[in-house]
Amino acid sequence: MSQQSTARLVARTLLALLVVAGTLLGLGWGTAAPAAADTPMITIDITSMTPATSTGGGTLKITGTIRNTSSVDLRLVQVYLWRDTTGLTTTTQLDSYLASPATIPVGARAIDNEHAVWQQVTTAQQPVFAPGDGSPFTVSAPINRLGFTTPGIYPVGVQVRAQIPEGTTLTAGRARTMLALLDKTTHLTDSPVVVLSSRPSLLGTATFADDHLVGELSGRLARLLARAAQPKTTVLVDPSLVDEVQALSQPHTIEGQTLSASDLSRQEQLATAWLDDLRGVLADHRAYRLPYADPDLPLLVSAADTATRDRIAAAVQQTNPVADLPLAVLTGTLTPSELSFVGPWKPAVVIGAGTTSGIDPVSGLRVLPVVTGIASGGPGPAPVSTPVQVRQRAVAEAFLANRSGSVLLLPIASAADLRLDHSIGSALQNTPLDLGSSASALVSASQQQLPDPRAWERARDVALERYQAWGEVTDLTDQATARADLLLARSLSTRFTSGQRTAYLTQGTALVGDVLTSNAIRLTLASDFVLSSSTNQLPATITNTLDQSVTVKIAFTSENPQRIRVPDTAVIIVPSGETVTTEFRPHAVTNGSVNVSAQLETPQGRPIGSAIKITLRATSFGRVGWVIVILSGVVFMGATAMRIRQVQHERTRHASTTAPSVRFPDLPTGGQTGVPTGSPHRDADPGPGHSDGSDSR
Repeated sequence: MSQQSTARLVARTLLALLVVAGTLLGLGWGTAAPAAADTPMITIDITSMTPATSTGGGTLKITGTIRNTSSVDLRLVQVYLWRDTTGLTTTTQLDSYLASPATIPVGARAIDNEHAVWQQVTTAQQPVFAPGDGSPFTVSAPINRLGFTTPGIYPVGVQVRAQIPEGTTLTAGRARTMLALLDKTTHLTDSPVVVLSSRPSLLGTATFADDHLVGELSGRLARLLARAAQPKTTVLVDPSLVDEVQALSQPHTIEGQTLSASDLSRQEQLATAWLDDLRGVLADHRAYRLPYADPDLPLLVSAADTATRDRIAAAVQQTNPVADLPLAVLTGTLTPSELSFVGPWKPAVVIGAGTTSGIDPVSGLRVLPVVTGIASGGPGPAPVSTPVQVRQRAVAEAFLANRSGSVLLLPIASAADLRLDHSIGSALQNTPLDLGSSASALVSASQQQLPDPRAWERARDVALERYQAWGEVTDLTDQATARADLLLARSLSTRFTSGQRTAYLTQGTALVGDVLTSNAIRLTLASDFVLSSSTNQLPATITNTLDQSVTVKIAFTSENPQRIRVPDTAVIIVPSGETVTTEFRPHAVTNGSVNVSAQLETPQGRPIGSAIKITLRATSFGRVGWVIVILSGVVFMGATAMRIRQVQHERTRHASTTAPSVRFPDLPTGGQTGVPTGSPHRDADPGPGHSDGSDSR
């Protein structure tokens, strides 16, 4: 025999001895395959695994299907039970396993002729596993023979070995999950927390943006409420959702839809029944209210909008059935900045990832951790989120939480969460939400990337301006403020995507319209006025096309107030759908033309529409003065002429009736011009009673 043949014989003998030794021990642990496909050639879907947890007894049984997803024929296809005997006992170890490649940890396949730890898929009758072919499988082994020694999370799964056309046998597929090994006194617990919230759609007091809430009340929200009614379940309720369902239970409208009387009645009855069921749950279960509309806390923190934070706090009215419940804040990865921001709300508890249970030493708030990613299942390769893998992920997280003295908190808010809850089934024992110990909590200080708030801030500013303007012109300022506050609070809901959030704000703002620029309130003036006096009364017309009466004024700006000034008008009320003519009163100081801007405004001075340019001409002011002067002169001269004629007439009449023989002596010659000496100068018109006869001699 050659040396080469001898070497082969020795190798075969050693391999046989290893298998025999393993059989004597009950199980033989094969090492990892010497070769593996770079890309899985067979996909494995685990459909069942029992038990979910073990105290060391019983049989581990994994069932599923395999499928050839390659393009080549495979032979000698075998399915093996696989496990790793190193237990995971920390979050870091679990995270590492979930993120590991399919070949890590190496682990081992079980080989045992006494138990069904492996299954032959191909047979002599069907030796080829062709592309697209599938087959069910079941592998099992006694748990006490798998090498698990102490409590922990143990990697388990399935490997498929196959021969490729080149003749090489390799590991053609893998699937992995986990098994929790417990001591005999341990029972894993979780706290299911049903979150009742929905994307806001209420735009005003009775107008909805769409009808999605109707569908949810008979779908997702109905199933969530039914889950909340189960024993040992905690419920978190969004007050905004309750407001919307209450509005739906009353006469309402839906944008873009014409509701028949039967449709309206059906929706009202659906909403009323859901509210009745909610009241029953609140009476029998541990319940908390969420902040109004369950806001996107990172977005609110990023915007640093304390005013909207206050709007959210004030949005819950006492008529809301959840108004008196303690407040619970639910967020994603909890950060110190978020804790500081929600402090003024005085929540009973803040729930988020990245923390441990206890009291935050900085904010003084009680915090509870929540584990994210359970629904992702794992680890790989795909598929990773089968119900079995999701359930076993939850079991692993519960094991670590219970080991640290807390309870796994499982928020249930979506159809996927309901499926997760169903997958967990009885693997975990439910317990109501426990607020935890009074020990200091550790809160993640990692700086997560905050969302960009600018799109929301722009839509917010537009909404505030338009609602304020609408309130001013309609004299409904308090109502406008309340409606704007609710709209802004709802717009921050975590149920919105970024695009939906701004669209909702835009749609809600459209209810009041743009009274400032939409031409809904119009001012009409002539372009040119001629002033006939220093003080004038001129007409202006205001038209209101809104559904409400408006209160406005007209403000004027003169380019030369020293020549012509125009006071603002008093406040004017214009009924809905009507036109009112009012007057303004320019005051002319001097002659000339002046350009004036006329601006319609709210009573508080907010401009409405564009300013109108008009021209005022004081061309008659100087002409009137001259007319008065001339007329005064004519009157004076006429009065003087009349007096002269009157005097002349009186003199003539007197001379002809009282002194016909009198005549004045001729003037002396010799150059004298005055009256004679010693002779008095008489007035041409002696006074009354004076004797005009000469003295007797």
